[in-house]
Amino acid sequence: MAVPIYGSLALIYMAYHILNSKRYKSGFDRFISHIPVIGNIARKFALVRFIRALQYMCDSGINITRAWGVAADACGNVAFKNAVLKGLPIIERGDKVSVAFIESGVFAPQMVSMIVTAENSGSIIKMLGIIAGYCEKENETTVGVLVRVVPVFVYLLVAAFIAFHIIYFYNYTLSRFCYV
Repeated sequence: MAVPIYGSLALIYMAYHILNSKRYKSGFDRFISHIPVIGNIARKFALVRFIRALQYMCDSGINITRAWGVAADACGNVAFKNAVLKGLPIIERGDKVSVAFIESGVFAPQMVSMIVTAENSGSIIKMLGIIAGYCEKENETTVGVLVRVVPVFVYLLVAAFIAFHIIYFYNYTLSRFCYV
């Protein structure tokens, strides 16, 4: 009786520690990012966390190179963090921030063009806030749609399952009584 309980607790303990290791966390984050709708939401949440952290740190006067690294750590997604950190050497060399955004490869072209425009006008911190706000609204809309649509699909699957079993039972009962 105790062996299954302790075995399941050991499996949970091992799974927890495996998923918290950096190597597996990165692979898990990459796996999640390839799932069609959920991956898009996960990437956007990491993007918003990165941009908000970068915005607040730059607004408080922290150096952009330090802010970039800390914001990458704050995003919560190891795969996204690794992609964003590709832009850190560019910033350390003294190139434009927009080049670092392009080099990372995780930002949409519209975001990059907004950053280029903000960099030329000198209002990059304000533009980071606008981009983060836009992404937050987009995430809210996507999650709202999922909250409305997923239960309908679950109800339809349950209804199809029940219909299948009713038809199977009816068919099985008829075949037993018709051939007797």
